[in-house]
Amino acid sequence: MSWETGNQKLDKKFKNINQEILDTEGFIDEKKAKILLYKFLKENPSFSSELITGVSLFPFQHMAIKAMMETDYFLGIWSRGMSKSFSTAIFAILDAILNQGVHIGIISKSFRQSKMIFRKIEEISRSPKA
Repeated sequence: MSWETGNQKLDKKFKNINQEILDTEGFIDEKKAKILLYKFLKENPSFSSELITGVSLFPFQHMAIKAMMETDYFLGIWSRGMSKSFSTAIFAILDAILNQGVHIGIISKSFRQSKMIFRKIEEISRSPKA
C-alpha cells in the first residue's frame, strides 16, 4: 500500500470570521449575509451543534468535529465509550446541512456499526431540542 496525497482544503491563514463579521459595516445584502452565516457556523461547530440539534459538545468533541470539517481524512483514536459514534453522527448532521447537495456515506467495519451511527442521527434529529 502506498501513500496517496489528498486534496486537503485546509486554509493555512486561519481567518478570524468573528473579526470579519465585526469589520463589516453598513447594509449587508442577503447573499453576503448567507455567506457570512455559513462561514460562522462552519468555524464554530459547538455553536452550530447547539443551534441545530440542541446538543452541547464537550471541548474534545468540538476539536474533533472541527478537524473533521477542515480535512479530507480524519483518524480519531479514542478509547471505548468516548462518544466516537455520537461525535460522528453530529459531524454527519452538520456536514449534511452546511454542504447541501453532497452525498454522505456512513461506512464502518460492520453494517451494525454503520446502522448504529445512523440511528444516533435519527435519535438526535427526533429530540425536542433539535
